[in-house]
Amino acid sequence: MKKQLLVSATALALMMPYTAMADVNYSFVELDYFMLDDEADTDGIRLKGSLGFGDTGVFGFTEITNQDNDVNIVTLGGGYAHTVADGTDVFGGLTVDYIEHDVTGGEDETGFGVRLGVRSLVIPELELKGELIHVENDFLMDGDATAFDLGVQYLPIPEVGLIAEYRVQADSDDADSILLGARYNF
Repeated sequence: MKKQLLVSATALALMMPYTAMADVNYSFVELDYFMLDDEADTDGIRLKGSLGFGDTGVFGFTEITNQDNDVNIVTLGGGYAHTVADGTDVFGGLTVDYIEHDVTGGEDETGFGVRLGVRSLVIPELELKGELIHVENDFLMDGDATAFDLGVQYLPIPEVGLIAEYRVQADSDDADSILLGARYNF
């Protein structure tokens, strides 16, 4: 009897459409640890925040990155997200990136960037992300840098997310990175 009840409940759950699929959230604070597979095996921390402005699709964001090779990066940006299906958004953004190199003789630089991507809640507890990031800056890769991010966010509860990302630098064979972190959604 218990087995039939379990099978019936599972079948009913699978037949019910997700009518209340959650929206992708653009208001959060996140803290991450990353490992960069470069010549120096750099690692560091990143503090990231984003604020969505109601149902307009407009959001602002910032990232502060501190690497153990004395490179600090501050990114400020704004973007727009458009819902293309329940729980799936395409987004784009523009950034100003300030790079501070603390090593003696290092030069600080300001660059400009663009970001394009897609975020999708495949189920309410699991979000997938793909993002293209391009920054024009003389300090990074002799003029510009392009990266591809693939990420996943597991949401055990709607307010808390566990983050994992893999970044591939398009302009370099030895600068891939892995990022692990936690996010508070509000």
